[in-house]
This record gives sequence, C-alpha cells and structure tokens, in this order.
Amino acid sequence: MISVEITTQLSQSLFNNNADPQELINLFREWKMAGENGEDDFYEFGKDTAYITPKVNGKNYVLRHTHLVPLLDKIQSDKWNKNWQNHRLRTSDRALVYVQDNKRFLLIDILPEPFAHKISQMKTPQDKQLMEIFARIAEHFIYYQEIIA
Repeated sequence: MISVEITTQLSQSLFNNNADPQELINLFREWKMAGENGEDDFYEFGKDTAYITPKVNGKNYVLRHTHLVPLLDKIQSDKWNKNWQNHRLRTSDRALVYVQDNKRFLLIDILPEPFAHKISQMKTPQDKQLMEIFARIAEHFIYYQEIIA
C-alpha cells in the first residue's frame, strides 16, 4: 500500500487557495499506484523527475518534482492540453515538490508558476535557501520518519 502525507505548510497553502489537501493526496496516491504508465493517465501530473541538487543527506536525486497543469500562462496551458491529447510529455513552470521513501511519499510544496524552474536552479540566496529547506524536510521524512514543516 502506498502512503501519502503532506506538510502542514502545503496543506495550509491549499486551504488558503480554496483547495482540499485530501483531494491532492488522493489523486497523487492514485497516480503513483498506476506505476510507470501513470504519467499518461493523469491529466493533472506531467513529467516526473528528481532534482540533481540540493543533496539530501549527501545524496543527489532524492528530492523530486512533477510538473503541474499551468494556471496562469494561456500559451503553456494550451501546449499542456495539446500534449495531453497527443499522449506526449507535459511540462510546465509549476511543480509539486515531493520525496519518496519506498512506498511512502511526502508532498512538500508547490513551486508556483512562472517560477518553478528559476527557484530550482538556486541562483539567488533566497531560492537556494528554499530548496535547502525542502532537502531538510525530505531528510527528516526519510531518516527520522517525521514531518518538520
């Protein structure tokens, strides 16, 4: 069985935007249970990959993200929809950051459009700090089985 948890921070952010955190948890669980073919079966989630950095407990490729449906950019939204219809890889500049420990997942945060790629590149002190916070959250989840955010 797949276990999906969510940070208090992300849960509160979703509530503040009139979204139900449990709906995201349920949809994410269904998506991950679908396995490798799930990317083509779930409109809401696009390309799924790991970040090279920041490192989590000295390891690269631990912190992960999946692209989410663009909400603000009409051109990107149209491209997402076209790629969905043609069963092609969907990308955007909005991402759900998460970590996986075997069959346990922690949904950490959503990087907002149009800043997801910029933040993940960690070129500013603020972006680097945020990504390193995500790495600490991931580390505590994996190694101490606790959610610290």
